[in-house]
Amino acid sequence: MDTPSRARTARAEIIFTMTMLLLDVVMNVIAFLLAYRLRLITEHQNVAPLSDYGGMLALQVVVMLAVFLMFRLYQRPRARSRLDEISAVWSAVTVGVLVTVALTTLLYKEQIDAPRLMVVYDWALAGLLISLGRLIHQQLVRALRARGIGVARVLIIGTTEVGRMIQQKIIHSPALGYRVVGYVTHEENAPKAILGAPVLGRIEDIPRIINEQAVDEVIVAMPEASRREILDILSLCDAGKVSIRVFPDVFQIIAAELSIGALDGLPLLTIRDPAMRGWRLAVKRA
Repeated sequence: MDTPSRARTARAEIIFTMTMLLLDVVMNVIAFLLAYRLRLITEHQNVAPLSDYGGMLALQVVVMLAVFLMFRLYQRPRARSRLDEISAVWSAVTVGVLVTVALTTLLYKEQIDAPRLMVVYDWALAGLLISLGRLIHQQLVRALRARGIGVARVLIIGTTEVGRMIQQKIIHSPALGYRVVGYVTHEENAPKAILGAPVLGRIEDIPRIINEQAVDEVIVAMPEASRREILDILSLCDAGKVSIRVFPDVFQIIAAELSIGALDGLPLLTIRDPAMRGWRLAVKRA
């Protein structure tokens, strides 16, 4: 079911991702221009005009975007730390600059001279400016999510103490952009609500609840569940095309397509993120 809430979330994801991509391009261009300017200041003589470097600049923008896509820098985990973000950016920028220099040498061998000092300036400035731009963007996105824009709807499987702890983390971290729509219980005598979130049904009701509540992400909070029970739950979630995360120590049977993330310091295993929390999520739901 495509609800207005889900459509708004999809539009927000498009805007968040496109503005990040545009900001990366702008910072990349500024870094290149500043690197050229620094070369003029330090070398003075025998410096080709800026127009001669137009091809290299265009190539760098395209290469850098391609490398950032390869590094999955437009697939945005909501809880990625600043250190992880900066580290990933510097790694991608390093690869991007090296590939740009190699392709420039290959394609513009006689037309463009790529001096080492300018390349070093470009690398350092691109890393600094893109990192700065992304940190500012991250703060703005967090502020918007704290105001309810681009919020993901979360269904917690398991009326357990772990489930309650996860909900408390979500409540205390509004900038992550999650909202608990309710719980699914596996117990006979489950409460009707937990911390204000309703218990919406039992395990067998998962497909219906995902559809009716327009759920974006499912978190399995059943540390005592057996391997068979976990697989059954994942099977029920499959039709909904939702992201699935599992509290650790209850899912040790999948070796592929598994990543560890954090929810305000609480580790969770990502079993499936069909849209990779990036532009594909937005396009798929729009």
